[in-house]
Amino acid sequence: MVDTPSEIKGGTLPGVLMITTVDGADAARNLLKMLEHTPKNTEIILVRIGLMDEDEWTQTAAELGQVAGRDLPYLADPLPRTRRIKAAMDEGRSVWTLHRSDRTLMFLNGIEVLARLSADRVRPDRPWPTMPPLTTTEVYVPGWDDE
Repeated sequence: MVDTPSEIKGGTLPGVLMITTVDGADAARNLLKMLEHTPKNTEIILVRIGLMDEDEWTQTAAELGQVAGRDLPYLADPLPRTRRIKAAMDEGRSVWTLHRSDRTLMFLNGIEVLARLSADRVRPDRPWPTMPPLTTTEVYVPGWDDE
């Protein structure tokens, strides 16, 4: 499940992997509120959106875990906001068709790490497909053709 921390209802499913984005103080406060109602067997991975300083992010993630009283692993690299990604999403296009460079590549690498974490939990015995070359503009969806 991928969710932004909702103020009241999100994150109450037991035994799932929840990937939750943090993009500022409001999201962090909402996350803490949500964790009050989140079962202990729900695994949570924090993801920062935007280019918050790395040391500040590490400290924020540690403080969130301390206040929540549980381990909150986090994706070390951010998912940066870019105009190209926003435009692709607004137009209903796959972000995997974008030219992979700079912050767009950073965003797509982060998404791939999260997808791999999720896939490893569902099918740990299945190899992860290799990402196509950076110059490819074809839609990249690992396993799309698999039965």
